[in-house]
Amino acid sequence: MPEFTRQEIELSFVLRDLGVAWLPKAGDWAASLESRDVALVLGVTHDNLLITTQDPSQAISRAQFFWLPLESQIRKLIFSNNLEFMSLEGGSNFYKAYAWIRKDDWKTAEPENVWGKGDTPREAMMSLLIKAYSGELEWGY
Repeated sequence: MPEFTRQEIELSFVLRDLGVAWLPKAGDWAASLESRDVALVLGVTHDNLLITTQDPSQAISRAQFFWLPLESQIRKLIFSNNLEFMSLEGGSNFYKAYAWIRKDDWKTAEPENVWGKGDTPREAMMSLLIKAYSGELEWGY
């Protein structure tokens, strides 16, 4: 089971509020809106209810959960936001994610269009994604 920090759970909630789309499928991670408890999605019923490890005997409304994306899912979201290149750097006690609209800008050492910082790589990428969804991209051309 992947470990999600409290901050990652809260950043996921912000992504939900920003309208990041989630079409649940088996294998996704989610957190309860009420308790913030983490659960694995085991399946989705034909009427779009979730079956989770929280209570596998009862299908629960998707509206009671929010998505906890993994790093690979976050990268897909970043690149679907008109960003072509991302770099992730680790410091002694933090990570920073940088993204560019044009890959050539990175090659020529142009400043990044958006960046995010966090205690984990996932937090840094989620912070970057929140800025992208919030319209904080600096287009620079």
